[in-house]
Amino acid sequence: MILILKKNCLRLLGALQILLFMPSASQAAVIVFDRVTTVGTSVYLKVLTKGKFFAEGGKRITFYLEGQQLGKTLTGGDGYGFLKITPARKGMKEIEVHTEKDRGNGHLLVLNRDEKVIVIEIEGSLKTSLYTESIRAEIRKTVKALSRSYKIIYLSRFLGFNISKTWLQNEKLPVSAVLPWHGSDTLEDLKENGIHLWVFIGSAALISTSSDYFEKSYTFEETEKGEKLENWAEVENLLLKQEKN
Repeated sequence: MILILKKNCLRLLGALQILLFMPSASQAAVIVFDRVTTVGTSVYLKVLTKGKFFAEGGKRITFYLEGQQLGKTLTGGDGYGFLKITPARKGMKEIEVHTEKDRGNGHLLVLNRDEKVIVIEIEGSLKTSLYTESIRAEIRKTVKALSRSYKIIYLSRFLGFNISKTWLQNEKLPVSAVLPWHGSDTLEDLKENGIHLWVFIGSAALISTSSDYFEKSYTFEETEKGEKLENWAEVENLLLKQEKN
């Protein structure tokens, strides 16, 4: 019980540190959510327009992809707006959304169906604000190495979309799509879009409910499912060095 409380306190501390040092991240007037799909599979681009504190609907928005205008629409009363597209080519593409006064950016990750994807839970495996610089450097090295061989999707459970993206940027981790965790629906949506969910790296709690979606699951905590690892160097050895042999 004491160990569980300690772990929860450390996670809360890490989240508070991020919130204190990134107050502007959650105040964006236009939030453009990252999306992931495969070539030829339709996906809805998603945006949220906000006032000073709360969502604000009825705003005319214009969607751009890689600088090319896609279309215009109005956000609903809840502040959300959507645009359906069917990407024809793979790649990491920048989404930009303009209102009359503001603009926001996000990413659309388009994959081939045979590409292996590694999903990394931010709070459950990175937690970089709690580590020494040497460990943070090890994490950066490993994640960058993984990103050169496989596609990465980040998963955020608690911090929120914008704060998570700002944190990853500050930690100099590879840019990729950041998806909010909505339970198994998040993984179901990825599967429906043809994503090959290969490896999950995250908390034991999330592995207990999501390991069936992946071929391999790793955590740095005690776990009944998946495999416990001691450090990120083991991740690199398992997923890169052994795969080459």
